[in-house]
Amino acid sequence: MTQNPDLIGDELSSSAPTRAPPPVLHRARVALIAISILTLTLVAWSTWDRIRTGLEREQALADQLTGAAAERLNRRLQSIEHRLAGFVDREKTLLDELATTPAASAVRSDLWSLLQLEFPQAKAALILDDRGARVAGLGNGLGGKEGGFLRRSVRGEIPSIRFTERDEELYADFAAIRLRDGKPAGALLLCLSCSGLCLPEAASIPKGHELHLAPSSPGATGALVDVAVDRVSRQPLAQFPIGDSGWVLQDRLDSRYRSQLVFGRFAAGIGLCVAFLLATYLLHRWLGARNGHRSYQDADSRESRLKLQAVLSATTDGIISTDQKGQIELFNPAAEMMFGHLGEDVRMTNVVKLLPDFFSTQDAASFLRQRDASQAPPVVHETQGRHRDGRRFPVRLWLNSVRFNEQPHLLIIAQDLTEQQRNDEHLVFLEQRDVLTGLLNRREFEKRLNAVIADPQHRPTSPHVLCHIDVDQFKLINDTCGHEAGDALLKQLAMLIRSKLDAAEIIGRFGGDEFMVLFRNRNAKEAREVCEGLTQTVRNFLFTWRDQSFDIAVSMGLAEFTPANEGPSSALSKADVACHMAKRHGRDRIHIYSEGDTELIRHHGDMRLVSTINQALNDGRFHLYAQPISPITTTGPGRRHFEILVRMLDETGTAIIPDQFIPAAERYILMPAVDRWIVNRLFSLQAENLRAWHATDPDNPLFAVNLSGTSIVDDGFLRYLTRQFTEWEVPHPSICFEITETAAISDLERARTFMQELSALGCSFALDDFGTGLSSYSYLKELPVDYLKIDGSFVRGLSDDPVSYALVESITQIGHVLGIKTIAEWAEDKSTLMQLRALNVDFAQGFGIGAPVPVCDLTLADTLIPPQSAASARSDKVPAEGSATD
Repeated sequence: MTQNPDLIGDELSSSAPTRAPPPVLHRARVALIAISILTLTLVAWSTWDRIRTGLEREQALADQLTGAAAERLNRRLQSIEHRLAGFVDREKTLLDELATTPAASAVRSDLWSLLQLEFPQAKAALILDDRGARVAGLGNGLGGKEGGFLRRSVRGEIPSIRFTERDEELYADFAAIRLRDGKPAGALLLCLSCSGLCLPEAASIPKGHELHLAPSSPGATGALVDVAVDRVSRQPLAQFPIGDSGWVLQDRLDSRYRSQLVFGRFAAGIGLCVAFLLATYLLHRWLGARNGHRSYQDADSRESRLKLQAVLSATTDGIISTDQKGQIELFNPAAEMMFGHLGEDVRMTNVVKLLPDFFSTQDAASFLRQRDASQAPPVVHETQGRHRDGRRFPVRLWLNSVRFNEQPHLLIIAQDLTEQQRNDEHLVFLEQRDVLTGLLNRREFEKRLNAVIADPQHRPTSPHVLCHIDVDQFKLINDTCGHEAGDALLKQLAMLIRSKLDAAEIIGRFGGDEFMVLFRNRNAKEAREVCEGLTQTVRNFLFTWRDQSFDIAVSMGLAEFTPANEGPSSALSKADVACHMAKRHGRDRIHIYSEGDTELIRHHGDMRLVSTINQALNDGRFHLYAQPISPITTTGPGRRHFEILVRMLDETGTAIIPDQFIPAAERYILMPAVDRWIVNRLFSLQAENLRAWHATDPDNPLFAVNLSGTSIVDDGFLRYLTRQFTEWEVPHPSICFEITETAAISDLERARTFMQELSALGCSFALDDFGTGLSSYSYLKELPVDYLKIDGSFVRGLSDDPVSYALVESITQIGHVLGIKTIAEWAEDKSTLMQLRALNVDFAQGFGIGAPVPVCDLTLADTLIPPQSAASARSDKVPAEGSATD
């Protein structure tokens, strides 16, 4: 696509007399200089704009790439840190055994095997004691003594995640610290190889970009030992911090790519400017010698036209020149490539053929008149060009008027914006869409949900329905066939959801295997009819991956809401809860949220309590109280023991009684953690009193501690108790454990083993709430029970209910025959105590005996029975809720 040089001359100048008069020659020189300056300005402007645009695009891409990669890396590291903390909690037995016997190779081997099983990329581990000294090393070793590490870590001077460079490889160091009564009890340092962990896959990094992990400051190392760190050789485009590790994830352009992006375009602009200057100089010389040297003038003119043609051919921007009527006179090769027309095909045709959107509103003549009158700088305008095949493409125009031979001409420099627009659209897609499925991501879904509800055309009382979709047994496919198969399944399910739920307003993927759908102006019944078609389609869908096939099912939760009554966040929460209930009821079904659904409400409340319990354990918002248990059959002075009660405070400081949070804790297997905390807290506060009590009364316990059924069947709980007794030097006979009869008979064999092992050490046991469950006197002979606690519901009705009186009498007699002492709960007044004494009950507990007191304030003097006997204790009844003992 080249042009005849002679035609270029014809385009730039009209036929002129051989010898122009001096004034005409002067004006020609002025016009030539003006055109050259204008063209150089436009070329410089175009070059700078392209460099700036390219750098901005790379900056935006770097921010997006580095942000996403840093977020994924932070999630990975947080997940590892959370798992490591959980590992330390689960494996305290091995850690404590290793702390007491550092030379035990079997313990080190077991712990290292468990670490490698939990963390396949583990390279080494180090066990520290409470002074920060090394106890044992695992794997390839982590250096020597780490003195002062625990103290600095507790003060927050050392993050729990740091990066180090060893043997020309990057590692991530994690520290999990165990605290006891606010003091460090030791630490586990774990070193993981960052290969495949800390940086994204190379295939996901765009060309020319390099992702690096580096310290946030040149002098920082982020390691627990001093290592040399290379300084960053060039400024990064973007960087994001990695937690509080002191390291950042940086995106730097490759030097060759940067040179190609910046200096290549800059050099091209410089070359073009030099070419224009050279052309201007030659044309000026040609004009100066034209009057006296016509033959040389012709040759010089020919050479100038050739050079101008070379410049026009070298530029990547389309250059178009038209006359006053808009007829095209100049059309360079870049314009030919851009618009798909040859120069000879469009010459002398109107420019509106190429730029219909811009020149349909004004013609070239009116534009030139405006420019000549105002003497304004070039106009920059973005519009659409039309290719020869009819397609439209975005284009940026620089427009100005220039004068050739006393006539104004329109000069158009066009830049194709197709690639830039494609990159902008891709960035918008990445911001709004889930890359895997093409559906809306969570943030965009919530944004559009708020926009739909806030629409002024929307009726605020119209019902909407949110549908939460969760893929059943998705983890099975991921674990069996790998994440590649899981991604393929999610893509196919996304297509099914879009095709079957096309009546939905918006559809999005909330992450993992969860999808969310909004049905606008529909009630739950109508939405269910639409969703049932999807569930049936998914049931009939057979997912095949290589040589394996899987039946797929989904669970759906529907939540109907009206914007006038509740906001989108509440509706999203209800849809999530409804989906959980669909899975709990057997999966592969649809569950509609209902305010009257008591099971759903309980589940929702339990889920909130689970979070509250975990946070309370972390924040130390559990408190221990002790309620006295006094003998009532002895007449002389005696001593009483105490039952340990636990209370939890919520975020506002309001007390939550056990009846509210213990069922949720047992349902979600949190009671072993609570029981561990109770034992550790009690021993830390009362270890000295327990030793003194045992010295004066070695046959009777001082404290009765409740244990849940989940703790009894926990294999590690018995080992934990044994370590606590040893660590705090607490005599075993000073502790009595209370177990409910329901928990005991639910797994009688494991309960018997648990009780027999602790009984052999000297601990005693009480069977709590006896008479309320499936009571059977036969298993009392099989369990080492020392006390029977008669449930308070029988004791409370002792005066008015003959049946309760007979049950209390029966339990007391059977207990004494078996050599078991009896304790009556909820002894609230004088008359009840008198009847209990008449029935020969051994002990009583309740507000008639004494109110609970904080364990931290309890002394051995409190164990003495006051001179006033229990029978003459307060006669006024105490409200029922005040007597809860569990």
